[in-house]
Amino acid sequence: PVVKGGKICVLLGKKVDKKNGKESAGIMSWIDVGALNIVKSSKPPDNQKLYRVQVGAFSNRGNADALLKKLKSAGFTDAFIK
Repeated sequence: PVVKGGKICVLLGKKVDKKNGKESAGIMSWIDVGALNIVKSSKPPDNQKLYRVQVGAFSNRGNADALLKKLKSAGFTDAFIK
């Protein structure tokens, strides 16, 4: 973690393949540690914890679409806009 803008942040910079553990480049973006939350599900797959990351909140749909495109090109194929 590092301090950016007075907040403790972590770098979302690597993607790890769940099947083989290989690492690849991620979106390379800093995020406030306080913005990360563990989300509990009533039925996690294989009794594992689930983690979700929100990477942005936008007032302009075009900006959201641009980030979604960047995420998908980085390999996050299950990224979506809600």
